[in-house]
Amino acid sequence: MGKDRFWILGLDSKKINFDIVSRYESSIAETYYQKVISADIEENNLTDLVVLDSQSSRIVELLSQDGLTWKSRFHFEVFDTQAVSQDNRGSSHEPRELLLSDINDDKRNDLIFLVHDRILIYL
Repeated sequence: MGKDRFWILGLDSKKINFDIVSRYESSIAETYYQKVISADIEENNLTDLVVLDSQSSRIVELLSQDGLTWKSRFHFEVFDTQAVSQDNRGSSHEPRELLLSDINDDKRNDLIFLVHDRILIYL
């Protein structure tokens, strides 16, 4: 929710209250996240977030909890935007889908993206 942030809402209460517990704003220029997936990627019993800008920068960033705050662990460009801009296939929001799953059975989550007519897998 919001133009430049994610909110965590507790669904177990009878009344929804909006209290800001922590904030994170990316330091990466012109990045506006549209997608988020949560999982324990670092296997430390804490929730990590994988956030994706699928419109302007095509950046994916891994955020981990550091107390009550979020800390960026790393980020990378999912695909070369120059090559894709010359291709008229697909949506203007690419990657369209983001999935975390252990597809090679090594007990660690892998990143899977649907980009145009391709599936990109980051083990």
